[in-house]
Amino acid sequence: MKVLFWDEEGADVEIKLRGRFGRVVLRVNRVINCTAPESDYRMLTHPLWRNLFASGIAVAGLIGLGLGTGPEGQLVNAEGEPSPSVFTLGVIRIGTLFETTSVEEIRPQAAALASRLLSTTCMPHTRTVVTAPNIHYDARSPVRQ
Repeated sequence: MKVLFWDEEGADVEIKLRGRFGRVVLRVNRVINCTAPESDYRMLTHPLWRNLFASGIAVAGLIGLGLGTGPEGQLVNAEGEPSPSVFTLGVIRIGTLFETTSVEEIRPQAAALASRLLSTTCMPHTRTVVTAPNIHYDARSPVRQ
């Protein structure tokens, strides 16, 4: 995928189709890059990444890969403290987990994060449970790693 043009209303992206089908240009509202082409997030030029690093909300992970994260996926700040409100999962956690690219690795992260977030927003008298294949998390139970 290649972004050809962008403005406040969206972007024109060119997508190369597999095989002999050529290319297609689409007008889209959002572009979400899930491929992580750059593992050293300090090198990214998007304002989000620049601001996270400049403000000390985020730090690079070990050996410059991904971001430093806590055990529940919290971003670790410049003081080495896990954030109480900023989380991530998946390949961005490569700086801490090293192997975090497959569905088998990301699924438990997503379930644990959902459970963590729900446990902070649920009423004390309610019970919230998040389930995924072979995984069961109760929002009122401690998150398992």
